Amino acid sequence: MIHIATVHWRTDRWIDIQLRYLERNLDQPYRIYAWIDEQVRDQASKFFYATDVPVDRHELKLTLLGDLVAHAAADDDDLLPMSIRLFRVILQVSDIEQAARFYAALLGVAGERVSRGRHYFDCGGTILACFDPRADGNAFNASPNPDHVYFAVDDLEAVHARAKACACREVDETISTWPWGERSFYATDPFGNPLCFVDGGTVFRGGRFVE
Repeated sequence: MIHIATVHWRTDRWIDIQLRYLERNLDQPYRIYAWIDEQVRDQASKFFYATDVPVDRHELKLTLLGDLVAHAAADDDDLLPMSIRLFRVILQVSDIEQAARFYAALLGVAGERVSRGRHYFDCGGTILACFDPRADGNAFNASPNPDHVYFAVDDLEAVHARAKACACREVDETISTWPWGERSFYATDPFGNPLCFVDGGTVFRGGRFVE
């Protein structure tokens, strides 16, 4: 964010000229803080901040505006985008032992039991957490996810073969190629959770609209 301090006095002659110049030449977000005279008070809405408090000295107006801008710029740190990453996805299961065996065979990794009802699989830095509520001491039953969890894999054919050999409730017979370019197949685990496995070289991350 660019913060700009400006002083306009006696006339509004230069206000629109200045604003048009800034609009044409700045390609980053900006805010204008203005000290204006009472005679041009009707122009105040054109600025992010404007005041017409009577002050005689031009340099004092700029100094005071500079203090205001310094505080505003310091607050920009609160507006900076945070670093956000998805680190855990929960799949509820009704039998943690069966889930641990199923996903170990499907994913090709043993995973780690972290509690009586939770078994973690590290999928490229994102944890797939199989969670059995009853085994973990909770008073509710497992409910399958309403939509698919998507996995990107290096060898889609090998994972497809493993899925067909595992106890999937459902699994596509063939691998499909979709209009957005992904190669994938869909499956459902023994607990009703829908899954999709995608060829990692064809992952669609947006960037264009797909009809």
